[in-house]
Amino acid sequence: MYEGYVNLHIYPTSHGTFGFISKVLDIDTGIYYVEFPTRSGISILVQLKYNKHRRQNRRAGGDSGVFKIPQLFLRTLLAWGIQEGYVYVKIWWAG
Repeated sequence: MYEGYVNLHIYPTSHGTFGFISKVLDIDTGIYYVEFPTRSGISILVQLKYNKHRRQNRRAGGDSGVFKIPQLFLRTLLAWGIQEGYVYVKIWWAG
């Protein structure tokens, strides 16, 4: 469905760290597989939910959405050296 670079955002808060991948496609809300290939040739695969919503003011951007990354999985990404910024991923529908 999609293979290429996406922007990974990581935000530390007082409640812990969370992350998300910015919208890369105009796709429907649902569960998708997201694979993070690493330089060592090992891939990290996870099911992530894509959330789509419409902003109140259409002139402010229209549809937008993100893949939310659970805190425990985000820790795995960081431990494997996958940091904030543009990362290479493969995404396909889980259905």
